[in-house]
Amino acid sequence: MTVGYLSTAVIFMLLVLQVRPWFNPQYFIPISGMIIGNSMTGIALGANRLCANMQDHREKIENSLMLGASPKL
Repeated sequence: MTVGYLSTAVIFMLLVLQVRPWFNPQYFIPISGMIIGNSMTGIALGANRLCANMQDHREKIENSLMLGASPKL
């Protein structure tokens, strides 16, 4: 998340807004908050979806593991 945030924030500040210096707090703090907030929302939605799908398909997963499937699949 850190690498994605930093690359997105720097590119957005330099190329889109063309703020000089790029770390100007007037722009950097609100934009950073938006990027981090959206990242956390996306991660939470993905984790919830993963857990819900694992619960929905629990029997299929357990049967596959009993028959020798690798847990990494």
